[in-house]
Amino acid sequence: MQEKEKGFRDYFDEIENSDYKIVTHNSKQSDLANNLDSIFSDSFTSDAIFVTTSKVYEVAEFIKSKNLNNVKLIGYDLLEENIQYLKENVIDFLIHQNPKKQVYLGLNYLVDFFLFNKEIPSKSLLPIDIITSENIDTYLEN
Repeated sequence: MQEKEKGFRDYFDEIENSDYKIVTHNSKQSDLANNLDSIFSDSFTSDAIFVTTSKVYEVAEFIKSKNLNNVKLIGYDLLEENIQYLKENVIDFLIHQNPKKQVYLGLNYLVDFFLFNKEIPSKSLLPIDIITSENIDTYLEN
């Protein structure tokens, strides 16, 4: 999760003359409801929220209950709850990390290593997909 946040921050740091202000809130699962109340207090002025876990649906539920329709919400993974909020336009974007392909590559590297003595790469970059309410059905068909 820290690497996700670092990449997010790095991207915005590279934009010249940007005046984006990025604020981080860390929350344990048990404290989430209280923290959301605190984050979304009367002084809340953010245009967007990026949740670095698959539990973006919990923030979406809060946003929907408070009628905060102007807040853009971005998160990870095609969980059933996330998909529902995406279709309802509470979540604006989901980042899909293609876990099936990750598993396939991992197993493939292990087979190559044990059967053919091939070295396992130290890093393997995979593309990510940006899922919206407009293209979600394409991903659900596969």
